[in-house]
Amino acid sequence: MGVWCTGRIRAHEKQLEFGQRGIFIFLFIILSGCSIREPEKQQLIKNIKEGKTLLWQIQDQLLAEDKQEDEKEKTYWTIRVEDYQVSLKDLEPGTSLKLVFCKDGSEAIAHIFQKGIDYEDAGEVEAEAFENLLGHNGFWLRRRFQHMDWVFFNTIQEGTLVCLAYSWGTEYRPSENYMVDIDKDGDFELICNVTFGGDGAERTYIYHYSQGQIWESDGTGFLDEPYDDWGVNSLETEYLAKEDMLRVWFWREESGGYESKDYKISLEQLEMHPYDAGKVFKIDINGNHPAIYDRMNFCLTWFLIIYIRRKEGDCYSAGAYMSADSTAYG
Repeated sequence: MGVWCTGRIRAHEKQLEFGQRGIFIFLFIILSGCSIREPEKQQLIKNIKEGKTLLWQIQDQLLAEDKQEDEKEKTYWTIRVEDYQVSLKDLEPGTSLKLVFCKDGSEAIAHIFQKGIDYEDAGEVEAEAFENLLGHNGFWLRRRFQHMDWVFFNTIQEGTLVCLAYSWGTEYRPSENYMVDIDKDGDFELICNVTFGGDGAERTYIYHYSQGQIWESDGTGFLDEPYDDWGVNSLETEYLAKEDMLRVWFWREESGGYESKDYKISLEQLEMHPYDAGKVFKIDINGNHPAIYDRMNFCLTWFLIIYIRRKEGDCYSAGAYMSADSTAYG
């Protein structure tokens, strides 16, 4: 259980330890006296030993009760998404978690997280419901593990978990995600500031829903200034929520450093591509790529970044690469 249970066990142990010490001190005082006759002394010793046995029995019982309490299924949070209750619960306490959908009294497991593979602390898996984002109601789920930060934007379709989009960052630079109604149609677009773990490149991705389709664009497309391209970090972008502007940093050899320019986000100015999280990424909610991300260790996880688009004719597919430098933008 939590801190309360741990404190309770420790409190029991301290109380019992104090009681046992008191018994031995009392026994020493009694036995050191010379005025007690031998039969009375033996009876007193017997009574004290029986009392000690009783104390141990009480301690064992309390510890057993606390252990049973620890082994009960724990619910970490529950949110409401339309007709569903979405909860994170213990599957096997201390070993795994389950994401559960509940509707009309029936419960179904939507996803399972394994400790040491998908998370370390259940408190680092959190969620919150949203409405009117990319044409759907749903919930975002944030998962932090091994210095990486993942946020998945999900909806529920016929009881099935469907990922609409997702973002990522590091523990030093977590992803920043904003619901913004760019075109003022009442449905929110999604703007994500992401950070790649391999080279630290920072990018902004913009998602829009139109005509039953999610569309995606990279914020670097706003840049209308010449720059010196020496690699992926020669360009960086960030959405500034307070100013409601997109800032692009670009490298100029002439000035010997970065220059920046701010742009008002307009969907008409963006080159947007059809986007399907399930088909483009081929990932699950853990960020696992089934072809090559088979429970990899920490060292590779730190460098492995999924969200790479490779243009193959008119079709975009997913790959897994070490840095943003591997990304081929159409």
